[in-house]
Amino acid sequence: RKTAKTLAPSTLSSKQAFVEAIIEAAAEHLDLQEVGVEEAEAEVTDLSLYAVLDVPQISQLYLFYRGQLVAGAHGAGPESLETRLVHPDEIPWDELAFPTMQVTLQHYVDTGGAPLGETGPLTRTIRRPARKPR
Repeated sequence: RKTAKTLAPSTLSSKQAFVEAIIEAAAEHLDLQEVGVEEAEAEVTDLSLYAVLDVPQISQLYLFYRGQLVAGAHGAGPESLETRLVHPDEIPWDELAFPTMQVTLQHYVDTGGAPLGETGPLTRTIRRPARKPR
């Protein structure tokens, strides 16, 4: 599918506007419900953009969405070994696989799960420590 949106940075007033245009264009092409079903065998409604995390060291941009889990149903999909629902006080911080997940969940805990209208999406650049050469 082609988009009619112009994403050239010269036509936008700032880097933030450029990033927002890219995110909006990318989100149009995502089937977010499909992602929830595939990754966690979950049906989710009322999805809203929750966090945008830039990891420049590996040239990746992560979009996290927040929504309502339908009927509490979830399970391990093909890319997960385990899923479980926990209270924020029970988050197994040392077991989380990715720094992006740690940052996103910490934001949720820090804001007390406040509605997005009160906090807006989290935007952050994550700098990973350089690895020692072998």
